[in-house]
Amino acid sequence: MILIDSAAAQGSSSTRSVVRIGEDSMFYEAPHGVPAYVGIEYIAQTVAAHAGLHALRRGEPVRVGFLLGTREYKCAETWFRLGAHLTIDVSPVLEMTDVSKFRGVITDQFRGKLADCSVTVYLRSGSE
Repeated sequence: MILIDSAAAQGSSSTRSVVRIGEDSMFYEAPHGVPAYVGIEYIAQTVAAHAGLHALRRGEPVRVGFLLGTREYKCAETWFRLGAHLTIDVSPVLEMTDVSKFRGVITDQFRGKLADCSVTVYLRSGSE
């Protein structure tokens, strides 16, 4: 399942993705929107885009990744509302060969920062 609409930008140490909340969004619940806890997955998928884009840039295969956990997910809203255009920014806090930790922040065009947390991910090596 792919929840982010696109990877919008990538720098050497950060990646940005965008999500538009519409009635066709996965997990949309009328009339509220998308539950805010789905933001953890938006962040995790942006981390996956970050890892995949960096691998492609280095000429390496894209590896399968797994979300191991999240810490301190804080969200100012209960729902991401219909019509919101979310921006998800992730940057690495610690990168090792197979396990990395990232900080993720979700903002929207009207209310600014909505959510943030850190996520720990595992990237499976090609031989597994």
